Amino acid sequence: MRIVVMGAGAIGTVTGGFMAKAGHDVSLVGRQEAMAAIARDGLHITGIWGEHRVTSLRVCSHPDELAGLPLPDLILIVVKSYDTDAAVEAILPLAGPDTLVCSYQNGLGNAERIASRIGWARTIGARVIFGARVIAPGRVDVTV
Repeated sequence: MRIVVMGAGAIGTVTGGFMAKAGHDVSLVGRQEAMAAIARDGLHITGIWGEHRVTSLRVCSHPDELAGLPLPDLILIVVKSYDTDAAVEAILPLAGPDTLVCSYQNGLGNAERIASRIGWARTIGARVIFGARVIAPGRVDVTV
């Protein structure tokens, strides 16, 4: 699958990293410093699921940088609730008619906010059931 992770902080990078490790074509959209570190050194994941280094990730700091690539099959919205509306607006050009958009967030009402722009037929709600923290740019630790 072609997957875009919009909001590649601790949870987003772990999720995207393991999806890339499983063979999916993953693009992370996150803060410039973190994305530069991943581009340079790969993503390092440590913690309760072992130690992993993922180098097969495409990284950028804004979804506009993915223009011209094939549209993704799945977009994960992995931002804080208060950034949901801005994240959805930013990914709209990437959301083709067959693209699913997943609210991979804590908090209530996020899937509804996504569906108001994308439509319920293409919106998925999910629960995050692990914890992670950023140790340094490009390095995350799975804690729970």
